[in-house]
Amino acid sequence: MRRPTSMIFWAASAATFLGISTASAHSGGHNQMEQAREAERVHHFEQAEHHLREILEDRPQDAQAWLTLASLETVRGDMDDARIACGEAARHFDLLVAMACRGRIALAGGEDRLEALRGLMLGLEHSTMVHRQDPLAQWAWGVAAELAVAEGLTALGDRLFERALIAHPAIHLQAAYLDHLLATDRADRVVAETSAEEQELAIKLRRVLALVELEGEDAPSAPIEELHHQFQRWMAEGDFTHGREMAMFYLDVMPRPALAIVAATRNLKFQREVEDQRLFARAGGEELPQRLSD
Repeated sequence: MRRPTSMIFWAASAATFLGISTASAHSGGHNQMEQAREAERVHHFEQAEHHLREILEDRPQDAQAWLTLASLETVRGDMDDARIACGEAARHFDLLVAMACRGRIALAGGEDRLEALRGLMLGLEHSTMVHRQDPLAQWAWGVAAELAVAEGLTALGDRLFERALIAHPAIHLQAAYLDHLLATDRADRVVAETSAEEQELAIKLRRVLALVELEGEDAPSAPIEELHHQFQRWMAEGDFTHGREMAMFYLDVMPRPALAIVAATRNLKFQREVEDQRLFARAGGEELPQRLSD
């Protein structure tokens, strides 16, 4: 099974798994969702939104499309639209999913994180929820883990990540866990839990970050050079789909301030979550640019 790489479509994939989606039963809606997935894969978020809203114009009760739209608008930094989409999604899902959806907004800075975490934990620890292992429940555990980490609750974050990662975790959640380990001085754990043969960019980069932290100039050069050449090729092509990873690399692996600020700035064209804004600030950016069009 190929692991989902996208935070946006992870919850939507879970909804499909549970048979909640209504668009999948109709070829038009299915095609539009596939087009939205492809647009999101290359970070053409405005196009992805266009396809999702076309689905919802035809089928306003489509739960999967509403939940996907909520995640999409959260990543783009459109908190008002994300709240509206979360509200619509909540009409078709259970309370747990509604709270996790609002938790995602809180992670992006649109709600109080601690309040969102408390509410989500009440739902997750309820007797009817605590033993659920379906994909939507796993997504909700992951949101709770990220909220705990964002609030500096290391031990709780450890426990929640352990629970969230027990079955087919999405790449974005694995990456968030590795970021948590790096931020809490556990680079050795990152190396132990990743493979030198890892091909997923997000995981490979964090392994390299851990090796650099542990070994400094003695860190293996091959994976560093491989990433550098890959990023240089993408930059030459004007492809900043992985701008977040590029900025991280040129800040913390191979310091190149000029490349880091270019990557961090271009990344904001696609996604404006808290970590993207922090990368921009770390790279030396002073004022967030207005969102650029696709």
